[in-house]
Amino acid sequence: MTKIVYVVKTKLHYYPPCISQIRMIKDLGYDIEVLYGTSENSALELLEKEGINCTKIENISDNNTTLLKKASSWLNY
Repeated sequence: MTKIVYVVKTKLHYYPPCISQIRMIKDLGYDIEVLYGTSENSALELLEKEGINCTKIENISDNNTTLLKKASSWLNY
C-alpha cells in the first residue's frame, strides 16, 4: 500500500481545501499521515475520527528574511 505524507506548514484549520484533500485521499484507500505546524483541535479531531494520523512538528517562522535562513529553516523542517 502506498503511504502519503501530507505536510501543512502552519494553520491547518485555515485551509479547508487541504482538509478535504486529506479526507479524499483516505477515502481512495491510501494510507495518509498529516504533518502540521499548528491547528485548532476541531480540524484535528475531524481527521482523527476518520483514522488519519496527525503529527505536530516544529513551526517554521515565515519571518526569516534572508534566503540562507529560509533555506536552513526548510531543511530543519
